[in-house]
Amino acid sequence: MRELFISSVRYDKRGLLNTFLEKNAMQILEIFNDIEHQALVSNYFAIRESMKLEYEILEQHEDLQAAFVENPQYLCQCMQNFSAFSESITYEALLLMSFFLIRKPQNENVRLLLKDNAPKLITFVEEFTITEVKELEMDNFDVLKVKMLERLKVI
Repeated sequence: MRELFISSVRYDKRGLLNTFLEKNAMQILEIFNDIEHQALVSNYFAIRESMKLEYEILEQHEDLQAAFVENPQYLCQCMQNFSAFSESITYEALLLMSFFLIRKPQNENVRLLLKDNAPKLITFVEEFTITEVKELEMDNFDVLKVKMLERLKVI
């Protein structure tokens, strides 16, 4: 699945994949949400890999990003995963939440959730550290963390 959504972006000359993604954005996002909800209680590997793939796909596809950040359910799921039993899952949840901060959603419920939780999110993001990632990923995460904090402070 990863190869289909990630590397085929470069080879999709006729736009078939993008057309499919545009038409099915909500269903695709719901699949990830369902996997994360079902796996949360029993399968650490499934939830972490699902979140990683979701982040990679969102990075590559603007239409999916737009649908993702306008849905308060997905923001709530990210914030619930902050209290996960693993710092790796929390890390992936922070990466996913970054889309909500960087894209500036238009959905009023999403904006209110961010505004109401901004003080807690600022503290959480400032204090979060992870030991399980590669050095290059950590450098990228530190840059993303700065952007997230800047955005949270002006919400």
